[in-house]
Amino acid sequence: MDGNDLVKDRKIQDGVDKRSYKVSFDKIHSVLPNFNCHWTVKKGIKSLLDQLIKLNLDRDTFNRREFYRLQQIEYLHKDKQINDDLFWIK
Repeated sequence: MDGNDLVKDRKIQDGVDKRSYKVSFDKIHSVLPNFNCHWTVKKGIKSLLDQLIKLNLDRDTFNRREFYRLQQIEYLHKDKQINDDLFWIK
């Protein structure tokens, strides 16, 4: 299965994820006023990239259905490993 066989996600247009990830930290600051996060977005991206390089994850591997929840569920259902209610078939 290559990337062309994957179910298309309507939130991704022309290869760009159009979802917004804006968040508010008001609650954590009110519950934990002394909270200070030491993990930055830049540090997180670097860590993720380092791990992907370490795993030698290439585009062909990344495009496998196992990396896409809906495609994996679809496969398990068609293969009769899960039922219509998404429970495992024994």
